[in-house]
Amino acid sequence: MPSKYHVGQRISFESALCTVRYIGPVEGTEKEWLGVEWDDPTRGKHNGEHKGKRYFTCSSKARTAGSFVRPTRQADPEQSFVEAVHQKYAPEITSQQAPEDLDKQIVISGKVAEEVGFDKIRLQLSQLHELKIIIVDGLRINCAEKDGKAIREVCPKIVELDLSRNLFEIWEEVVHICRELDDLRSLRLNGNRFESGLKFSGSNHKAFRGITELELDDMLLPWKDLAETTEQFLTLTALAASSNHLVELDYPLKASNLRSLTLEYNDFTSLSDVSILSDLASLETLRLKGNNISIIAPNGSARSPIFGSRLQYVDLSYNSISSWDFVDDLHVVFPGLTALRLSHNPIYESKVKDTGSSSIAEEGYMLTLARLGNLKTLNFSNITTADRTNAEMYYLSQIGKEMAEVPESDEHTIIYKHKRYHELCKKYDPPNVVRKNTKEINPNFLEARLITFTFYMPPNTKMDQDEAITIKRQIPKSFDVYRVKGLVGRMFDIPPLDSRLTWETGEWDPIAGYEEWEDDSSDDEDEEDDQIRAARASASLEDKGKWMKREVEIQESARKIGFCVDGMEANIRVELRKRRSPDSTQSRMSPHPIEAGQGRKPWPGYFIVRNTGEVVPLIAIDELPHGIDLVGIPRALDLEDTVGMLNLGLKKGSGACYQVSVEQSKSGGVVQPKLPSPPATPRMPKANIPRQPPNSPTEVRETMLCRHWCTHGICKWGQQCRYTHIMPMTLNGLAEIGLSDWPAWYRSLNPGFFVSGAQRIGGRLTLRNRNLHARAEKRLAPSVNKVKAVAKKEEGSTLGEQIIERLRGMEREKEKEKAGVKGRGQVLAPKVEGKEKNNVTVMVERAAVREARRWEDESEGSLEGSEEEVMGESCEAETRVAKK
Repeated sequence: MPSKYHVGQRISFESALCTVRYIGPVEGTEKEWLGVEWDDPTRGKHNGEHKGKRYFTCSSKARTAGSFVRPTRQADPEQSFVEAVHQKYAPEITSQQAPEDLDKQIVISGKVAEEVGFDKIRLQLSQLHELKIIIVDGLRINCAEKDGKAIREVCPKIVELDLSRNLFEIWEEVVHICRELDDLRSLRLNGNRFESGLKFSGSNHKAFRGITELELDDMLLPWKDLAETTEQFLTLTALAASSNHLVELDYPLKASNLRSLTLEYNDFTSLSDVSILSDLASLETLRLKGNNISIIAPNGSARSPIFGSRLQYVDLSYNSISSWDFVDDLHVVFPGLTALRLSHNPIYESKVKDTGSSSIAEEGYMLTLARLGNLKTLNFSNITTADRTNAEMYYLSQIGKEMAEVPESDEHTIIYKHKRYHELCKKYDPPNVVRKNTKEINPNFLEARLITFTFYMPPNTKMDQDEAITIKRQIPKSFDVYRVKGLVGRMFDIPPLDSRLTWETGEWDPIAGYEEWEDDSSDDEDEEDDQIRAARASASLEDKGKWMKREVEIQESARKIGFCVDGMEANIRVELRKRRSPDSTQSRMSPHPIEAGQGRKPWPGYFIVRNTGEVVPLIAIDELPHGIDLVGIPRALDLEDTVGMLNLGLKKGSGACYQVSVEQSKSGGVVQPKLPSPPATPRMPKANIPRQPPNSPTEVRETMLCRHWCTHGICKWGQQCRYTHIMPMTLNGLAEIGLSDWPAWYRSLNPGFFVSGAQRIGGRLTLRNRNLHARAEKRLAPSVNKVKAVAKKEEGSTLGEQIIERLRGMEREKEKEKAGVKGRGQVLAPKVEGKEKNNVTVMVERAAVREARRWEDESEGSLEGSEEEVMGESCEAETRVAKK
């Protein structure tokens, strides 16, 4: 019985396409078999060889592309191009069952899905004569027309046609389809398995006369067959021939108008494998993604390929490039290269010996950019001026590190490997080469635990110092910073705690602010000339700076010095901390002693911070010289005068006075010191004190504060931080940086500033007698001893001492009255000692709590009552008890 199949026939089994490669028996089995090669290589079981015997050969290089099937297996029906178009875009015409299929419900996970609006789309697509884009891939097409249905009558306006993954066996059917489409511009034949390429014919030129884009991916044809096929497309400008297992291009591509060529996912290993493409003078884009390219040309090759100057974009991603020499030579192979894609190569992901460091994607990007000076786009990212400057300076520093690892006599070998070294040196100056001692040190020796410090003190750091001082000293890594500062103080004869040690790392870092000019633009600038704008940007760049040497100040701490610097050698700059330069020695405030018998000069214990960020010391009035008074403000305040003021707690006087300098007038008279204008009234009001709203314009800070420093007390940028390291001294200022109170680290550094018992009420700090509040709310057992205990806990509050002192006086008066009552008679004693005594104590405590609350409520703008009223209420309570 003759078989209905033949070798080379295209068949579809359950929508899986295959090609018949063998028809006949298989050893060890009965009857006839079909040996097929699947288009999907993962579907098969072998490559045509079964139990050691080869029956057929597959076009694919996969090991599981072939298998055997019975000829009796039901194959999917074939159809023509016209039928496929009707089936996909107008199904009601080709099948009588179509209306029923359209009305069939769509069930997804047990739920019925309703189609809305698809009827209009079907109606629009069913107008086949108006369609311009037809996609009929995978619809089992094996011919152009059947039953007299002409393509020109059904869909004559097609511009883009996709015939991928169908059952074509000969090119004539494709030529017939294209001949009927006069407007066709794009043709895709991916996945079709022809036995050979399209042979030359005069009629083919007419069929493909308008096609400019052609895709021949995954056709498994040799390069020569693909090249001969493209010769039939005279107007071709874009060609794709990916996934065809191409190893080397050995046949010229005759396409004079070709501008874009895609050869992705083939088996090229070097750029010389595609060197025949250098004859394409019009080529502008070359995509070689997903190959195995690792070198420019093999070692035995005569010369490297050189492409035309019009080739500007090259895609070399997902290859095996692992050497920077390949990148350095790209500008020679592609002279007109301005756009490159090089991502996902080993050079971006692994350790590269050329740089001596781990090359991550960001570092690989910078090095690629620096090595190719003509690039404008890299990995789909536009290259800005700042990007190029940063990359080239980083590349130059890497060259310097590489030169430091070899002797000075071998520097020329390093320079030879970097083609742009001399060009970059002229642009940015040569790198600083710091050679390290290559001698290996036993980690168990003392030498391995010593760091060689070079301490350098600039000129004029100390008095009468005209020249710089340099001292080398080896110091163990285990020494802490305080101990090192002590050694520095001895070496340079300076106070250790006044010294400032700065580690000069010798490395370059970008600084904040340089990128701001790039994005500054306005509508007015659009009218300026490009050269003027570029010159202004360059000037701004020079003013703000791009890079600066990294310097790290060694902070005073118990940290080991070995953790503060890197390496076995370190350069340390020694400076004295800056102090104020007074106009005269008399006006300088210093904690150091003066003449014998006069004690110590006073020194401010508190300070405030103005909105401008200026730190201003607070000076007690009673420490001013006698005879110098502030108008309207006495040297000592009464309790009533403290309303609306902030108590800073107890502060022992220094016993001395500040020295004040005054200006002499021309006539010889003494001019009064310049002091801030005093308030109009000598005493502060008791109630309705006006306050500045929290969002007042005067509260706007002109200085941007560093939030990280304010919160944690440390900032990794140090002195290079673009923000100011100052703690705001108002609650509004704290709120602006996201704090509700001063952090613990700041309180620990300023113990004299924060008074115990100080709390925030009504948007500012005020004193609060928390113990009295808690005692009143919990109604503890009233006793005079507990009131005394409260007084001991309130030593830090002047207001608390005033209240407790009054309570003590009231208690003494009460004891005297009790003694008098006992002398006159013992009848009232039980009542006084019992319930009435408790009432007296409770009233005394309530009066004290009420007094404290009234002093706190003054922050809300009013003050009710006075100390006389509190004492009056307490006395009235005692009198009522005595009468009873």
